[in-house]
Amino acid sequence: SSSPSDFDVYRQMAYLFDDPYEMPDSAEKYFLQTLFLSREAGDAQREIESHMNLMNFYYKTNQIKKLLETINTALVLAEKNNHQKALINIYNMIGDMFLVNKRNDELALIYYKKVLEICRPRYKQWEATILNDIGDLYLKMGNDSLALLYVREGLKVAKTMNLKHQISEGYRNLGKIYKSQGRLSEAIHNFQICYNTGCDKCSKVVFHQALI
Repeated sequence: SSSPSDFDVYRQMAYLFDDPYEMPDSAEKYFLQTLFLSREAGDAQREIESHMNLMNFYYKTNQIKKLLETINTALVLAEKNNHQKALINIYNMIGDMFLVNKRNDELALIYYKKVLEICRPRYKQWEATILNDIGDLYLKMGNDSLALLYVREGLKVAKTMNLKHQISEGYRNLGKIYKSQGRLSEAIHNFQICYNTGCDKCSKVVFHQALI
């Protein structure tokens, strides 16, 4: 039977080719090999990890049919094993797909709230992020009051953990909400805090775009 080191070698090989502009066929081959090895060893945790890697790879390379098949398999396995971190990622990706690909805000909201349910109270970084995302989605749906509620809650969680990126995003979304309400001085104030708080992930261009 295959040892864990075989799994690790194939996984690292897959990551070497993971860039969709490099050699995606090779990346997929090695990710599939880790899936085969994990199944052969009867290792559910590594099998879930392999599905997650494939899921992210198919999402990044826009292979929708394979992505949906992998999501379905991963979801069944993650639910069966109560793998919370996997479920957070799977539900979040399903929400993203409904939001971006299907343009179905209501279904996206259902899956984002599933993520939130799992995050509390254990995964604070995810909780802060998804609260912010739900608030942003409510703003998109035209519900300013719920948008404010979720964004403020996300900001509160982010501040307790000093999560710089989530704090910056929270202030950016507050700015967007106030801007949509015509409260421009408050909007600019919050955009300025977002700009000053921004971490390495936060593009300063975002601040200027928000003001346009």
